[in-house]
Amino acid sequence: MSTIKVKAKQRQPQKTLMLRVLMAGMLVLGAVALSYQPLFAKGAPESFADLVEKLQPAVVNISTVQTIERRRGNRRLPQAPEGTPFGDLWDQFRDRFEEQEAEPRQARSLGSGFIIDADGYVVTNNHVIEGADEITVITNEGEEYQAELIGRDKLSDLALLKIENGGKFPFVKWGNSDAERVGDWLLAIGNPFGQQNSVSAGILSARNRQINGDGEVEFIQTDAAINKGNSGGPLFNMEGEVIGVNTAIFSPTGGSVGLGFSIPSNDASRFIAQIRENGRVVRGFLGVAITTLSEDDAEDLGLDITEGALISEITPDGPADKSGVEIQDVIVEWDGKKITTSNELVRAVRRTTVGKPVDVVVVRNGERKTLEVITGEREETDDDNDAPAGNGDDDNEGRGDRELVEGMELGRITGDIRRRFRIEDDVDGVVVLRVARRSQAARSQIRPGFVILRVNQNEIETPADVAAAIEDARERGRERVLLLVNVRGRTAHIPLQLEKEREDD
Repeated sequence: MSTIKVKAKQRQPQKTLMLRVLMAGMLVLGAVALSYQPLFAKGAPESFADLVEKLQPAVVNISTVQTIERRRGNRRLPQAPEGTPFGDLWDQFRDRFEEQEAEPRQARSLGSGFIIDADGYVVTNNHVIEGADEITVITNEGEEYQAELIGRDKLSDLALLKIENGGKFPFVKWGNSDAERVGDWLLAIGNPFGQQNSVSAGILSARNRQINGDGEVEFIQTDAAINKGNSGGPLFNMEGEVIGVNTAIFSPTGGSVGLGFSIPSNDASRFIAQIRENGRVVRGFLGVAITTLSEDDAEDLGLDITEGALISEITPDGPADKSGVEIQDVIVEWDGKKITTSNELVRAVRRTTVGKPVDVVVVRNGERKTLEVITGEREETDDDNDAPAGNGDDDNEGRGDRELVEGMELGRITGDIRRRFRIEDDVDGVVVLRVARRSQAARSQIRPGFVILRVNQNEIETPADVAAAIEDARERGRERVLLLVNVRGRTAHIPLQLEKEREDD
């Protein structure tokens, strides 16, 4: 009996333990079931009609007229040979034709815009009104008003107009473009192909699109139909706020294929506010030329980072120069914002208030340094991107001080060479005289007239310095070197793949 009692006492705790485990499992499953909330996509609104009715009065048609002068003689009809029947009639027709061809003609264009306050300030694209002699704003009700150009900005492609003698107008407000999510519903209203008050709906397809390469704006992408004539029109969220200015499309046909691009309202509203206050956009200026740091650049410079903006040129006495920024520094942070690409730095600098001191973190020779930079004001100038005009002819001066390196014939900068390649007096280094056609240097787009300033982190004074720096890199097992070159006054980094050495027979 005692043995049976002992076994019974041993089994009871096991049953209790199993019950407890089972109950705990059921509780866990119940908690999971209660906490689980299935995801459902929000359905499309039953109708956009109420929203459209509220917004349409503030959307306008922009009509422009541009006078184009014609030059005489562009199109001339031949004279009739002497004695030709009806020759006099032909001469009269020819003279009248050439008079008509010489007269100025008017080009008309249409676009869209929207009113942002009751006084009649209208936002549109710069390309809609650029070069216009007359600008007419046509309201939703068909009323026409002459408009004054307050200011425009080519970089952002925005312009601000003011309706003249208008009184008070319905208007729309800016929204927060950063608050909208990919997949949210959007409305585009405008005048595609001159068809006033056209409405299209879609979603926010993507963010941060680069379509023009200048880094000024990261566009909102939408599949709401945008066509020619929609330029300058508003893109609305479901609260009726403007979250974008419709600006461009990608299309193989010229019509909408679901790839429309809008300037985000957080950028557009800031640009427009400056145009309204100053007549132009004021941008910050650092005074550097930059490229995005690549893995190859980082390896060539011996850095353990792979993101940032690599400095290839510094404007003398500019903000960067005065703050101690150096060539081949890599900017990784600007005013507390992480910098991973050159475009991010461009946008951060341009958005910084002129005269504002900011902390800038750079990586120099593998070490992080924090510099205080006071931003200057960027001047709007046209960049000269032409390549140097060098013919690669031989030069007798300094013939003995040359090197053949990696498919390049290198030489010292002499007076004749400086004149031939138009090298500025303050540029010193080693000039590329010739480039072998099938060399790695040619594949890297190195051309005669380029001046090599540095190889990796080694400053260059003679052709022998280039050869020595490349040989040192090869001995270290490097497959590339990073050249800092000057091209007609501008500097840039060029990665050069090293030629494979041939074994002697």
